[in-house]
Amino acid sequence: MKANSNFRLLEMLSRLHETHGGSGDLPEINVDCVSPGEVHLALKAGFRPHRLLYTANNITDEDMAEVKALGVLLNIGSLSRLRKFAEKYPGGECCLRFNPDVVAGENAKVQTGGGKTKFGIVMSDIDKVLDIVRKNRIKVVGVHEHTGSGISDPAKMIQSAKNLLSVATRRNFKHLKFVDL
Repeated sequence: MKANSNFRLLEMLSRLHETHGGSGDLPEINVDCVSPGEVHLALKAGFRPHRLLYTANNITDEDMAEVKALGVLLNIGSLSRLRKFAEKYPGGECCLRFNPDVVAGENAKVQTGGGKTKFGIVMSDIDKVLDIVRKNRIKVVGVHEHTGSGISDPAKMIQSAKNLLSVATRRNFKHLKFVDL
């Protein structure tokens, strides 16, 4: 939603999905929200909670509890937040945001992959992730990555997708329903 939070547009999209989405004529229309305010705006526009994904950097305990109470799926992008989620919601569902370890984007300000950044769990931490997930019976229903913006090199996008897909397996996450590239 951060790209366009126009309420009327959101309302039109939610209605379009509700009237035509179930017929197979249209793909699912979902919204990625980065704040509780965006979550509330999407709900007010008519989106159902299961059509929202909450992807925020540095999620607070309060925001996590508020968004979870609304029935919105959390996209968790750090080991520390995954540990907190597991402690508070053992057996809960979430999505995991990974850093695909690919540096790409039109300039340094929009390159969110590669190295240690605030944009996802580093790929090399997959064993730690799996340990937390298994010990706490967390149901990982989605995996997500965001390499950067304005990427003009298709090879970077392909490598990013390959890296994410290398961990997005049923062996790792038996409840996996979607991959968000």
